Amino acid sequence: MLETQMERVEGIFKPMEGAKLNMTWGHRRGFYYILSFILSLMLSMLGLMGGGLPGVAQSSPAAVPESSLPIANPFAAAGKIGNIVYAPVTLDGRKLFQITAEEGIGERSPSSISPLQMRVTMYETKLNWAIAAGFDPQTLEVSFEFQEGQTVLFVRDGDRLGKKDILTLTELDARLYGIGVTDLATHVSQTIAQALIRGQFERQPEYLRLQGAISVALLLGTLVTAGVLRRIQQRLKREWNAIATQAASETSPSSDQEGEIQSDVLTQVDRQLTWERQRDVNLLKRRMLQMTLLAIALGSLATVVGLFPQTRWLQSRLLTQPLLLLILLLTSVLIKLAHVAVDRCSNSWIEMQAIAPNASKRLTVRVSTFSHALKGMITFTVFALGLLLILYQLQVPIAPVLAGAGIAGFAISFASQNLIRDVINGSLILLEDHYAIGDVIDTGAASGVVEYMNLRITQIRGSGGRLSTIPNGSISTVHNLTKDWSRLDFTIEIAYNSDVTQALQVVKEVAEKLHQDPEWGDRILDPVNVLGVNQITHQGIEISLWMQTQPGQQWRVGREFRHRLKIALDQAEIEVGVPQRSVYFHGDSEK
Repeated sequence: MLETQMERVEGIFKPMEGAKLNMTWGHRRGFYYILSFILSLMLSMLGLMGGGLPGVAQSSPAAVPESSLPIANPFAAAGKIGNIVYAPVTLDGRKLFQITAEEGIGERSPSSISPLQMRVTMYETKLNWAIAAGFDPQTLEVSFEFQEGQTVLFVRDGDRLGKKDILTLTELDARLYGIGVTDLATHVSQTIAQALIRGQFERQPEYLRLQGAISVALLLGTLVTAGVLRRIQQRLKREWNAIATQAASETSPSSDQEGEIQSDVLTQVDRQLTWERQRDVNLLKRRMLQMTLLAIALGSLATVVGLFPQTRWLQSRLLTQPLLLLILLLTSVLIKLAHVAVDRCSNSWIEMQAIAPNASKRLTVRVSTFSHALKGMITFTVFALGLLLILYQLQVPIAPVLAGAGIAGFAISFASQNLIRDVINGSLILLEDHYAIGDVIDTGAASGVVEYMNLRITQIRGSGGRLSTIPNGSISTVHNLTKDWSRLDFTIEIAYNSDVTQALQVVKEVAEKLHQDPEWGDRILDPVNVLGVNQITHQGIEISLWMQTQPGQQWRVGREFRHRLKIALDQAEIEVGVPQRSVYFHGDSEK
């Protein structure tokens, strides 16, 4: 049977030796993906094979009944229940059963070994001695006797191995499992007999050669899989660099006119949000690859060391010691996965809203602000849970930590009333849509384009590039010049000697032609409203006009309208009003 399994292991490599080397890169990449999947599957299957016994009947011995008492940490090799401390007795890295001691007996100083641990070491040494002494598996017998009020277990085979005591069970040991000491001794005897037979078989040369071949197959499969994952990581890294380069190449708008850059700001913010989502997805994939690579490496190494009895004791350490690192990676993956899920849900909700493109960008900015806040809360929650899980694995009491965190949180919230007020006011600003990024606002303290905002602060870029940062809690009155729509309020004064009716007609015709212009018509919402003569002053006759435009477009439309109106007034020979003054000289007959 051993030769048959060896042939199966060798057969794994024969197709690889006959593989053609002239495949194109696309075929090779597909081949690598398929091979990595097959080898990953093989890792799992061989991991299951590692616990089997080729050549030995696979019927499991009567297992020791597990304790019905709860164990504080299932990953811990030893623990404590009430006033009872317990530790496992192992053979070749496999836990056989637990022995106990009272708490006072089990305690030890950092520089000494407890009596419980000395008892475990003594029993494990005797079990290894029995395997090294050699015995006949057919005649091996493990029995127990009652001597001086104690239950003593013996091992013998009649010829090579004489009767030898190997351990002693106590009433306290039986109490841990909730059964009588006789029942416990029966189960332990059966378990030890099976463990000794298995330990002797696993030290045979044929078994070790087979396990060596399996180990080589596992390591080769791990290397190939790691190579494929590394290639994918490099490709994702290049994508990350491309996204970062593209984002850095975009420059912010340079105009100094308020409202001139509202659409540009919204477009730029929308692009930045898109790049941020792409980075989150890219980082999520890279974190998942890192966790997968680490899990495969640790799983493969743990499986290899678990194939040999001499190194099997390392298996539990490889699977438990890096657990903290796996928890950190898993926490990072969950955080990024939550970020991607929030972005996907936000995008789906925005796409369901049937609104104009510019309003869609505005809604995107508003939703993204809430998304950032939600991401922050999710990050804090997942990180806190990961930290508690790490403390749990380190056997740090959780209840005092939670109590201390609650007290600290209350103290911080009491001392951060201004921060809480800023966050609440910022939430109301976003919910009620007072303003958003790209709007031109006037808060009294500052005016300009809203360049950045979150739940705590608002940053306004004013004239001359001045950036003003205002806490949201201090904003009481906001004048928004670009919300929903804007309006051009235009006035002009013409000379007294000009024809007012003709001037009104010229103003109206210029406005209507501008409205009909394909380049400017989509920026003007309603038909032009010429109000007429607004007032008559010493300077001339004032004519007023209102023109409703797209949000933030009143400045551009106004400049184009003034340019065209100047040309039309010159053609109609209509003069602009100028101040007039009469001067009289005393003693002169003429004025």
